[in-house]
Amino acid sequence: FEVTTSTSNIDAISISFIQSKQTELLEFIQGKLDVFTGLESSFKDEILTGEGELKEKYASTIVLKKTPFLNTEYLAFNLEDKESPIHNIEFRRAMSYAVNRKSMIKYLRNNVGIPANGGFTPIGLPAHYSSSEVGYNPIKAKEHLIKSGIKQTKPIVLATTRDYLDLCVLVQKNLAEVGIEIKIDVIPSSLLKQQKSAGDLAFFRSSWIADYPDGENYMACFYSKNKAPNGPNYTRYSNVTFDQLYAGLLTETDPEKRKNTFFEMEQLLENNCPFILLFYDQSIWLYNKEIHNLRVNSLNHLDLRMVRKE
Repeated sequence: FEVTTSTSNIDAISISFIQSKQTELLEFIQGKLDVFTGLESSFKDEILTGEGELKEKYASTIVLKKTPFLNTEYLAFNLEDKESPIHNIEFRRAMSYAVNRKSMIKYLRNNVGIPANGGFTPIGLPAHYSSSEVGYNPIKAKEHLIKSGIKQTKPIVLATTRDYLDLCVLVQKNLAEVGIEIKIDVIPSSLLKQQKSAGDLAFFRSSWIADYPDGENYMACFYSKNKAPNGPNYTRYSNVTFDQLYAGLLTETDPEKRKNTFFEMEQLLENNCPFILLFYDQSIWLYNKEIHNLRVNSLNHLDLRMVRKE
């Protein structure tokens, strides 16, 4: 953290490392900490209303700051898995249409986040691509399932971690409603990371948080030369046209041409369906009312240069 004393009256910062988020939240509520972030599903209802606002009992002492966060949450398909039904593009499309993203945000996330409404690049970047083809449509889901010709003989395994189990249970319910059966496998995050990198998982929950605020960082996740473990292409997506567009993007400087290239790339991804987009994230920061001028950017970086504590 950087503190500029000419605009801030803070002369030092104390950082505590607390293993349990629940313990951290308790210490924040007790006034032992000034700032808290990282609400988890297990205790979000203690702080937030169903509409994502601060509960009234905390309003006199705590400030809630909700900001855009360049993080796309999604379910990834391993396109090199030839044995699973997810190798069939119509089956993947059926799965994508079956997921009710608005219900996910409203009931499981307390309206924190924005249901995915387009491309992989999140809202807030010029490269964001909106599309009417992304959304909940069980009728279309059933149509694409019929087109796939797939008759399941066993459930598809969805790998996730404990923190995202509730989201995956909703996905499981949505898919069952259109006739697709999945089984949820809850594994440690370290194992999930290892197995998706090795290509051992056919279907898994994932996310991409921007390293820097440029749509190119998101498109890099589907460049064929970035296939895991060499890079972040965990879906193992490969498309010659996409690769050519990506290579051109790296040297293009004209904003309008870059935007058009991004849209072409997003359309290719939409047509090939290597993932099920869930939502674009938002960050939640809580701080006591003695703190003023606290700022957070879209990369979720805390800026304390103008902070004052009264």
